[in-house]
Amino acid sequence: MRRLLSCLLVVLPALLGAQQPAPSARPAPAAARVADLSSTQRMDRAWFAWDAGRYEEALADLQILLRASDADAFHDRIAELTGEIYQTVEIAKDARAPQWSPDGRHLSYEFGAAGARKVRVVRAVAGFPTVMEADGTSPSFAPDGRSIGWLVSSGGAGVRVASLDGGATRTFALENGAASGLQLFGNAPLRAALITRTAPSAPTVLVARDLENASGAWQPVLIDDGHAISLVRSANGSRLLVTIGARTTAGAPTGTQVTGVPSAFALVGPTGITARTAGTAPVLSADGGVVAWRTTDGRFTTILSQRGTEPPAQVHLSATPVQSLTISPDGNQLAWQTMLREDWEIFTAPSRADATPERLTREIQHDLFPLYLSPNRILAVVGEARHRRSHLYDVATGQRTRLFHNNSVRTVAPEYEWAPAPDGTRVAIVSERDGDTVTPHRHLYLTDLTAKVSRTALVARVDSNLAAERARRIEGTRVFAPIATAVRAATSEVEVGRIYATEKDLFAFDSKHISQPGNWKATEYLLEKYRSYGLTAHLQRFTTNIGRDIEVANVIAVVPGTVNPELIYVVGAHFDSRAEGPGADDNTSGTAMILEAARVLATRPQPATVMFVSFTGEEAGLR
Repeated sequence: MRRLLSCLLVVLPALLGAQQPAPSARPAPAAARVADLSSTQRMDRAWFAWDAGRYEEALADLQILLRASDADAFHDRIAELTGEIYQTVEIAKDARAPQWSPDGRHLSYEFGAAGARKVRVVRAVAGFPTVMEADGTSPSFAPDGRSIGWLVSSGGAGVRVASLDGGATRTFALENGAASGLQLFGNAPLRAALITRTAPSAPTVLVARDLENASGAWQPVLIDDGHAISLVRSANGSRLLVTIGARTTAGAPTGTQVTGVPSAFALVGPTGITARTAGTAPVLSADGGVVAWRTTDGRFTTILSQRGTEPPAQVHLSATPVQSLTISPDGNQLAWQTMLREDWEIFTAPSRADATPERLTREIQHDLFPLYLSPNRILAVVGEARHRRSHLYDVATGQRTRLFHNNSVRTVAPEYEWAPAPDGTRVAIVSERDGDTVTPHRHLYLTDLTAKVSRTALVARVDSNLAAERARRIEGTRVFAPIATAVRAATSEVEVGRIYATEKDLFAFDSKHISQPGNWKATEYLLEKYRSYGLTAHLQRFTTNIGRDIEVANVIAVVPGTVNPELIYVVGAHFDSRAEGPGADDNTSGTAMILEAARVLATRPQPATVMFVSFTGEEAGLR
């Protein structure tokens, strides 16, 4: 309900002529700011003020705390509340697919537009000096970290390998250009492996060659009757893990393509395949000594592990979906995400038979993609794809720490890729961090988990944010003054009871998906509601296909403008839901808010036209 009222307090002032400063940011009365608070009480008050959006109040208290004699005790809480705890620097703009060298001395990434990709390698030191740059994709460091290979297609397909100490670059030609998944592995000799296809109708195969033998050739690695899909390497480069799919064909005889669905995996050493196992989503420990995977019979998912040549051990039998299986560097621990109901949570367990899983996360948002930084430290991600944020977890205590932010108020920094350094002390992150939501930028940052932000930097962060909040308050009050009386009169007519009643009515229609009877019931209800407020309202009918043609309708209500009626502001929310439910927050809440705003503004025409639109079909594929 607080969200609904907050929406109304934003929408109504905007439509009445200007934006109102966030009401939650108003300073507390002087009497409430008790001078003799203890530091703990002040920290708690600041935390709850921040959580409620009263940033000016919170920052004022944090400013006092940072100048107190016991400031060190609150440093981490203040840093995490206002942004980052750990020092973060930008490595590059327009970057993707970061990878660390096994010794942690170098970092590679790709950049450039599709079709013109480049690979760059930088030293992982201050300033990140460039060591190498070349056209190509899919870089892979040698296990000793002294050289790097990558795939090229210009001037003939092949693999290029360059020494990182300034040595010569060598090229190894490929007969077929459709290659992927390059991995350098082994020592004395150094070898390369990749996935390729000899012809469109041929199976995708794993091939490898000795890179220290100039007269050598690419040799197929036996995949039996399977179909190589993906290829990864143990951190020490001793073993490869290739995912294999069952061969299937599609298309006319002249254009037959061989595809595969993951069904097995194989461990590969310098002499060829050393083991082949039925299962999916395999993961390999850093030393290549332990492998874990999952199997399913359609009803239960089984997590298994195997150390060396020992028999496989059943770690856990799950009745819920399991994804993103990961393994600790020493191979002794596993972590995965499981769907308990509508929400992914992360669990951990020893990689032994009949282990007892322990729940690591309890966040209402999705918890995803766990990665072990060390045997007792996990990096995982919180949230939907459009605003995912990384966090660190102490496996023993469950304590969570936000890893990355942009150190400013009211903005987010969506993250897209994460690459921990081999020793787990640094994390390369591909993200937006400019404060805009949401931009096409993809920059590369490095967060150092061994270096927390300094007191000086934290004081400067709090001081600058507080100054910005106060300036925003002054400017907002000035801009808002001409319409303050009209806005307060309008918002005072918002009735919580009416919003509850509207939601109850909409819930009575059950699912409002366009395939369900409740959709047209809701459509007719909304049309009548808008008209009951004295507004001109009509249906905007359209036909869409959900396996069959179906007619649906948006509902449109109009408050004509009095000065510039040709200027139209559209206030919209979709009222349809998913097929399995009535859509409580997505988006019955928005629909109720739209109706209440329309009721209040129906008797308050504005200079411009205001059009209220209740959309349908959003949950049927953004129709």
